Amino acid sequence: MKNNTVSALLFFSIFSLSAQILFSQEALKSTEEEYYDFLSLTGITERPTLGYRTLSDNQWNFIETEAPLHDADGKILTDENGNPVMEKTMPSHVWQKNNLGKKRTLWQSENSGGNWFTRGFDHSVRFKAYGPEWYNSFNTAAPYGQNDGALWQGKGYNSSLTGGARLEAYGFEVTIKPQVCFSQNLGFDIMPNHAYDSEYSYFQNGIDLPQRFGDSSFWTFDWGDTEFRWTWHNFTIGFGSQSPWLGPAWLNPMLGSNNAASYPKFDFGLRKTAIYLPKFGWHIGDIEGRIWVGRLEESDYF
Repeated sequence: MKNNTVSALLFFSIFSLSAQILFSQEALKSTEEEYYDFLSLTGITERPTLGYRTLSDNQWNFIETEAPLHDADGKILTDENGNPVMEKTMPSHVWQKNNLGKKRTLWQSENSGGNWFTRGFDHSVRFKAYGPEWYNSFNTAAPYGQNDGALWQGKGYNSSLTGGARLEAYGFEVTIKPQVCFSQNLGFDIMPNHAYDSEYSYFQNGIDLPQRFGDSSFWTFDWGDTEFRWTWHNFTIGFGSQSPWLGPAWLNPMLGSNNAASYPKFDFGLRKTAIYLPKFGWHIGDIEGRIWVGRLEESDYF
């Protein structure tokens, strides 16, 4: 009994020391992502992608800066040549003392080297919890909502609950983050001259944008940002239902966003990669690329 107690205390101590806080993936259009994006305008953070981002690719890191090192009396320390001794520090920001939903290291290997293959992934186990987040809205006259995943914010009361967790280990990434939604979906005056047979279809050809999803309230379950992925260096391959956001649009990109329900897809490609000119070491730019295939379905009113 005594040995078990000592072992448990030792494990707890190691866990507490190794549970370092790291900046991690943020949900698209979340408060955290908007905040990090704001900080990127001042050079405190760096945007993690160029034009393709999902929750797994949306990892924000702070840019380290150098500042003079001071002694106990507040004087700047200098070397033998009289130059100030510099140290790397993390930049300060308004919310730095707040909990922004960061990722924690549960275990870190002491040997992160090895051969050329094993150097391609991080030798650690990391964990992050998402939510739970409960969103509610009430539309008094007509449907309205944006960037809300599978939630249909029709007239009346609307609600969605999402939450989950993410585990990373030796290049593997597992994210479970489903979404459950309810829409009261009350009736309202819809636009006439429907393009298709359904009375709830859109009034223009070629757009699967129902004005109303049927004539009664309903529940929806969606896998949301659930995904299984493996990454080696910057090459990544994965399968899941994370919604890809394409392009620099802040609110409503024309191709790809989280404005609708997710869909199953398989993808592979390169995450954001810096390119340096050989021999000179000059940074000449960044590249990224992704190829994916997925399965979409039409609504019942198209």
